[in-house]
Amino acid sequence: MIGVMILVGITFSSIGLFMATLAKSSATFQVLVTVIVMPLTFLSGAYIPTTVMPGFLLPLVYLNPLTYTTSIFRYISLKMEGLSPAELIKAGVAFDIHGFTVMPYFSLLLIVAIGTLFLYLCVSRFSKADFSTVKVFRPRH
Repeated sequence: MIGVMILVGITFSSIGLFMATLAKSSATFQVLVTVIVMPLTFLSGAYIPTTVMPGFLLPLVYLNPLTYTTSIFRYISLKMEGLSPAELIKAGVAFDIHGFTVMPYFSLLLIVAIGTLFLYLCVSRFSKADFSTVKVFRPRH
């Protein structure tokens, strides 16, 4: 469980760092995070089970990395190892996407892939960044 937490932490830190590279100010970053993270949280299955969400939202649910994070954490913490794929789908821990079943450990692989992608994007953005225009805050004495 600790290893999964570390991988998820690195993934979402990479996503947050990438979003920070897109923002021009800290206020813009805060708005960006709120506008993106809040809906993704509700679409992840953390509050509302994905099994009861309307069909038109499912593409967003399946593109959401938080969905797979919620899935793997539920699978591990609720000790669902002995359940069949059909039972895992019914429980909302596995996903049937047009005949392809995304099992919880495949969800973990997806999280690692997303983390790797955003870590790469962060490194490439930072290597091209011009820090000479950054204003340094100096408190008045």
